[in-house]
Amino acid sequence: MLDPTIDIVFRSLLGSEANEDVLIFVINAVLQAEKPVVSVRIRNPFNLAQYKKEKVSILDIKAVDSEGRPFDIEMQLLHHAFYGRRALYL
Repeated sequence: MLDPTIDIVFRSLLGSEANEDVLIFVINAVLQAEKPVVSVRIRNPFNLAQYKKEKVSILDIKAVDSEGRPFDIEMQLLHHAFYGRRALYL
């Protein structure tokens, strides 16, 4: 049995075009939004630096729905006290 908490397995399950229906199901289950996601487009997970002092970041899954709403999805196994600050992009 494959462990979905392993990056490569997580990306294969949710980050491939062949499994977009699974990604849509997970997004809708987590958000329980009034307006559910009906389609997504998987995007390049790399956020390249635009300035000299910025860092490159790589997301587990980066997608956008048919309405242009972005979804940046990360699998986290451990609680890190500073995760909120690390995850904030302005």
